[in-house]
Amino acid sequence: MTVREEEMARYIGVYLNGEQRWEVQTKEGKLFLKHQDALMTLTKIGDSRFSIGDLGGGALLFVPDESGTIQYLHLGLYAAQRVINPK
Repeated sequence: MTVREEEMARYIGVYLNGEQRWEVQTKEGKLFLKHQDALMTLTKIGDSRFSIGDLGGGALLFVPDESGTIQYLHLGLYAAQRVINPK
């Protein structure tokens, strides 16, 4: 499944859960998830749902609020809230 630039823009940002930090970014027209020192490709597998890494290392789900703005990402046992001004 392809992801249009407008859709990618909805997901870009920093997401926090306590000390854990994930950053969703784009590079060369693709989405990536950065966590600690790892940069992993995100591949769309459904509506707001992506596989993590080139070998399908799990699934990530973006969760919007009532207006459609992405507020959370869920992956594995973690839920992380999007932050507007990350430190």
